[in-house]
Amino acid sequence: MAQVSYADTAYEALFPYYVMACGSTQETSGNAWGHAVTYLKGVCRERVPPADIEVGKKAPAPWKLKICSADDLSEDVSLAGEAVQKGIFLSANARVANSHWIAVPGRNLGLSGGLPATASLDAKFHEQLLKRIVDLGVYSGLQLHSSSQRQFEVRDFGESLDHYLAEYALTSDYGLTLGREVKCWKIPVNIKQMSAIVTWANKINEEVYFWDAIQSNCNHFVVNILAAAKLMKPMPKGLKNLLSLTHLSPASTLTRIAKKVQAEIPTVDQVFKRPHLKDSLIQFGQLPFQYGVVFETFDFHSFGNVEFVENSEAWGCFGAAKCLKAIDQNKNLTQFDQALNRYYEKILAARKTFESRTLLDRLSDVSKSGRDEYSRIHSAYERWLAETENELVKALHQLTTAKIS
Repeated sequence: MAQVSYADTAYEALFPYYVMACGSTQETSGNAWGHAVTYLKGVCRERVPPADIEVGKKAPAPWKLKICSADDLSEDVSLAGEAVQKGIFLSANARVANSHWIAVPGRNLGLSGGLPATASLDAKFHEQLLKRIVDLGVYSGLQLHSSSQRQFEVRDFGESLDHYLAEYALTSDYGLTLGREVKCWKIPVNIKQMSAIVTWANKINEEVYFWDAIQSNCNHFVVNILAAAKLMKPMPKGLKNLLSLTHLSPASTLTRIAKKVQAEIPTVDQVFKRPHLKDSLIQFGQLPFQYGVVFETFDFHSFGNVEFVENSEAWGCFGAAKCLKAIDQNKNLTQFDQALNRYYEKILAARKTFESRTLLDRLSDVSKSGRDEYSRIHSAYERWLAETENELVKALHQLTTAKIS
């Protein structure tokens, strides 16, 4: 039976909202870049009432997202020793026209299909999982692109569209570890950031979704989810140069996040000069990638698995597999207690640097036209430092208490 550690329990108690930005290896039928998905803890789905649609017109997306309320029940499956969360697993699906994302309720369904690590993947579980996904209405109300619709009609298996999509998208929209290895950054956010993500995700569904490897792929979707919370810059469509080609793969996003997590906390002067950081501080009251960011690996489910073959080295290109392995081995990135202590050291160093000069002294380096704005940034930065240090002290105490008990 799997055991949930004291650190896992403390983590979930400390962070009611977080984003998991995930990349996966290639599954046998997948492409060479793997797949990118995301999980939003504290976010639930809500059915959009069906509407009369003119022939040839876009149907409304069947689901919209919302911040979970106390009345919302989790639709996820429970694994041994683990409390079921409220959250939503999102994936871009190239065959679907009227929704930019597929919403699978729950992290367990999204990652493993709810199959315990010690259980065998057999035909019975496979059929039970397909039925559960269909019963949950994950694919109900979706509209296919014309080429995908023709492929469905040619099959002529007498199956429903829901069942067809559930079968086709297994190991891509949900149950990823049944066919892939998955690596994720777990990134805590506050309710303002998560609300901004929800607003953005609902807004994009007003337009028809067209998947394109260069213009709008699964990695664009995950990066732009993060960008809605000012965690990263938005991922533009197309290629500016050959270097931007490396940013198209899910593995590239995981390695780019690693660099941001390992970097020192930006100074108040750096925040003032970088619009991305400035916007994050003013809009959400914090800087990107605060304490609590950890890296997790979810292994390919090999036990009893004769249906899927996974290539553990298929992480795209440009040495991604080697880089991700190095992240896996860094305890400051993969273990919550060490990550927390490391960030506490960073925040103390940032406060020391901040207090080394007075506001009046710093203003002498700023143009007269920018001094009012600098003063606002300085005040917000000072408040953020104090709040973050206090939160870290409480978090470290809570983690210690959980370890003892």
